[in-house]
Amino acid sequence: MATKTPETPAAPEPHDDDSEPIVATIDETGPVEPVAPANQVAVVEDARVVEADEPIAEPAPAASAPHVVYVTVPAAPVKKGNRGLGSLFALLASGVYAVLLAIVFTIIWFSVGARGPLAVIFNATFFIPVLFFAAALVLVVLVLNRAGWWTYVIGSIVVALAVYFGAAGSLLLLNGGLLETPESAAAIFRSILGNPLVIAAALLAREVAIWAGILIAYRGRKVKARNAEARATWDREQAERNHAAA
Repeated sequence: MATKTPETPAAPEPHDDDSEPIVATIDETGPVEPVAPANQVAVVEDARVVEADEPIAEPAPAASAPHVVYVTVPAAPVKKGNRGLGSLFALLASGVYAVLLAIVFTIIWFSVGARGPLAVIFNATFFIPVLFFAAALVLVVLVLNRAGWWTYVIGSIVVALAVYFGAAGSLLLLNGGLLETPESAAAIFRSILGNPLVIAAALLAREVAIWAGILIAYRGRKVKARNAEARATWDREQAERNHAAA
């Protein structure tokens, strides 16, 4: 009677790949769960399960948005004017004109052999030319601005005419010229134009306006030079910036 030899169980085959053994994680609050090897980990992407052995399609790179760079370009320099300080010079010149006119009126008053207090001449005949001088010179400065000295020489003639005819017309109105007949009013106006005080006021206005205009024009020339220098600097910086950007 033949006896059967018991079969020896086959030994487990060694792993051919580098897969890691299954590792169990112990959760203190739950059952033991096996952890899959690295090459069998499930990857969740776009709401679908993909096996690790399956190649994962990389997401397409998003289209690059245009890169906008904001560069602050300095504004061109604004030209500075001569009107503000020139008007201040004109007002200061008006004060000088008032002092000189007072001296001239005093000289004329005593030269013609007039008698009486000096307060007689320091009335409308004195103050009206001063007001017309200040207004006319300021107006000339506002119009000419940074102009040269020769334009202020011409402007001084305008100031003198404004003082002459403006003072004569104002004195005519103050003396009731509107109540006179046209012939009588014309005669009064001619007499006022021939008044030595009015003539002296106009001549002195021209001289003071000339010297004040020369000073104002000198300052205007300096302002023009600074404006040109600032513009040249700005143009040079713009050219360098454009060259660097290119």
